[in-house]
Amino acid sequence: MSQSTANVFINCATTETRCYRDYLFQTLSNCNFVWDANNADVQILVSEKQNSQGGFRINFEFTGMKTLFGKKDTLWFDLPQGQTEEFIRTNIVQQISKGLNYLFHHTIFAQSFDIKPLAILKTEPKPNQAQQHDPWNLWNFTASVEGYIEGQSNYLFYNIEPKFTARKITPKHKWVLNIQQGFKQNSYTINEEKQSILVKSLDIIPLYAGSINEHWSWGAMIHYRTNEYVNLKSSVRIAPIIEYNIFPYSKNLVKQMRLAYQIGLQKQRYLGETIYEKLEETLPYQRLALLTDITRNWGSIRGTVQSSSFLNDLQKNRLSFSSEFSFRLAKGLFFNVNGQFEIINDQISLLKKPLADDVYLLGGQQLATKNNFWGEFGLTYTFGSKYNSIVNPRMGYLDEVWFQNK
Repeated sequence: MSQSTANVFINCATTETRCYRDYLFQTLSNCNFVWDANNADVQILVSEKQNSQGGFRINFEFTGMKTLFGKKDTLWFDLPQGQTEEFIRTNIVQQISKGLNYLFHHTIFAQSFDIKPLAILKTEPKPNQAQQHDPWNLWNFTASVEGYIEGQSNYLFYNIEPKFTARKITPKHKWVLNIQQGFKQNSYTINEEKQSILVKSLDIIPLYAGSINEHWSWGAMIHYRTNEYVNLKSSVRIAPIIEYNIFPYSKNLVKQMRLAYQIGLQKQRYLGETIYEKLEETLPYQRLALLTDITRNWGSIRGTVQSSSFLNDLQKNRLSFSSEFSFRLAKGLFFNVNGQFEIINDQISLLKKPLADDVYLLGGQQLATKNNFWGEFGLTYTFGSKYNSIVNPRMGYLDEVWFQNK
C-alpha cells in the first residue's frame, strides 16, 4: 500500500443509515477503507434525520487523525422523498469526496486523491428559493401502505397499515398530521375447526410546535384513537406541550437531549364495560418524556424514558424505557442493544367480562399485566487485515445460512 494513500474509516451511525460501503469502495478507489478507526487517517461519521420535505438530511462529519489531527469539516445534503438508490449513493459519494478533498489539501495525500467526475443531481435549495412561488406553501404529503403476511396450509397471519402524513416545517414553526390505520388478522385451523380474529385500529395525531429560542419550544397535540385490542371505541387526548433541549436545536444532527412535558384531558369511550364499571369517562393526565439522540465517532445513543399518570389517581401510571445503543468498545469490538421495558399500572380499559380463551390466544384482546418488554443485542469482533475494501460479488448470498435454509 502506498504511504501517500489515506486510510479512511466510514462510521455509520446506525445499521439503517445509508452508507453504501461497497459503492464507496469501488468509486473512491484512491483511498484505503479500513475496518478499525485506530488505523484511519480520517473518520467519517454518517448520520441522517428526517427533514421538512418528508425525506432525510444526511450529515457527514469528517475528523482528521494522526498527521491530519485537528482538521475537521461537516457537510450535508437534503434527500427528497421518493429518490432512487442511484441518486442517493451518487450524492453521498460526491459529499464524501468534497470533504476528503478539503482535509487532504496541502497534505501528503493530496496528489493521490483525485475526485472522479460523477453525474450529480443537486439537492440543496437555490439561494432565492424562498422568493419563488410555491403552490404547496411548504406543505409535504406522504401516503403509504405497509404490510406483512405469513402462513401455512392451516395458519394465516397478516398485518396491513395504511398511513398518511402531512407536514409543514419552517425554522420557527412545525405542523404535522399523522394518520395510521391497522388491520391485523390471525387464524388457525385445528382438527378441521377454524379459529380467526380480526383487530382494527385507527390513530389520528395533529401536532403543532413553535420555537421560543435555541433551547425552548412550545406546542399542542391532539390524539384521536380507536383500538379493538384495548377495548377502545374512541379516545381523544388534548394537551399543550412545553419542551427543553439541553443542546441547541441547531445541533440536532449529532446530539439531542429533550425534556418534554404535557398536561391535558383524555376522554374515553369503551366497547365493553371495564373492570371499573365504566363505559365512558374523562380523565386529567400528564406525561413527562426524556428523549436522547446522540451520534458520535464512538457510537450512538438513542432512547426515551416516559412517565405518565392520571392526575385524579396517581397510582394509575406507566413508566417506559426504550433504547438503541451502539458502542465501539475496543479495536474491532462493537456492541449494540435495542429494547423496551414498561411498568404498567394504568390498564383502565380492561374488560370486566372476560372473553373466550381463543380471543386472547389469537391476540384479539389485551390481558392484564404489570410489565411489557422486548430486547435484542449483538456483539461483533472483526480482526485480521486492516485493508479490506475490495468488492467481489461472485456467488454472493450462497454462503448465507438464511439462503441455504430456504
